[in-house]
Amino acid sequence: AMPTPEIYTCAPLHIPMHVVHGKKAGPRLLVCATLYGDEVNGIDIVDRLLSLTSLKSLHGTLLCIPVMNVYGLINHSRYLPDGKDLAESFPGSQEGSFAARLAHLFSTEVVDHMTHCLNIRSGFLHTYKLPQIYYHPEDTIAKNMAEAFGTSIIRPSHDKTGFFYSESGKPRLPTLIYEGGEANRSDEYTIKLGLRGIVRVMRQLEMIRIKPKVQGSPTTSHVAKNKFWIRAPLSGLMHQIKKVGKYAEKGEKLATITDPFGSTKRYDVTAPVGGIISAINTHPHVYEGQGIIELAELEKIPEPAFVEIPPVQPDIVSY
Repeated sequence: AMPTPEIYTCAPLHIPMHVVHGKKAGPRLLVCATLYGDEVNGIDIVDRLLSLTSLKSLHGTLLCIPVMNVYGLINHSRYLPDGKDLAESFPGSQEGSFAARLAHLFSTEVVDHMTHCLNIRSGFLHTYKLPQIYYHPEDTIAKNMAEAFGTSIIRPSHDKTGFFYSESGKPRLPTLIYEGGEANRSDEYTIKLGLRGIVRVMRQLEMIRIKPKVQGSPTTSHVAKNKFWIRAPLSGLMHQIKKVGKYAEKGEKLATITDPFGSTKRYDVTAPVGGIISAINTHPHVYEGQGIIELAELEKIPEPAFVEIPPVQPDIVSY
């Protein structure tokens, strides 16, 4: 476990880590989760990863941190005790804020000693994310890792959140961000897909040897050139029509917003462009201007024009 700054009662706090050393030399892969305290899927993914029998023949080193933000997990909060965002505090500083000091500790004591990284994330509260992968567009190693991982959507991103940036303004090492599911909820589909993806990446890095059938069936990945939220034109109750993961044509109806008091007021939400529904608000009560459906525009329109996923995605609760 890595010691961290104490809480205000002066009680010591540690961040548990699991280190698996292979018998032969190889890459040093960091798999970390719960960068925000309300993310839970990564905890299950790490637990299942560490129980794999294939790790007995590991080449290299696997370092797993199931909970990076122990403070947030304890307090049921996304953020640290000082109210700051750990994900946006890298590379950090020894003399900075509480968040900056913790980020500096991670950077120097953990990240700088690894060769590859996989950061597991979840959607926000009341926001279900279709499992997807992000990587820095200038990193060809990370791009290859993303293609090996296998999710419906992969997206090059310049966002700094969760990439563990260095002083030079780029990720400290080839990094993937796997995001799926919803905050404070355990999503079995996201967990299984995440575990399978990590195994595929480890196989590509020649850290483990597994039979092809263990990897699961191939996943058709689509590169997203842009993602944006469709906002509610008025307040009311949202009724989902098109599910997460489906491809929507331009002008296709995605949801309907109605008046909760029974008037005839009704508004159909349509897709302004063609794309995959990559995230959706899971709470039926919406306010005018609120982001309700995230649409991912693709570099290439899929054939056929939809993405098949298991029927485990949450439906919006309607009255």
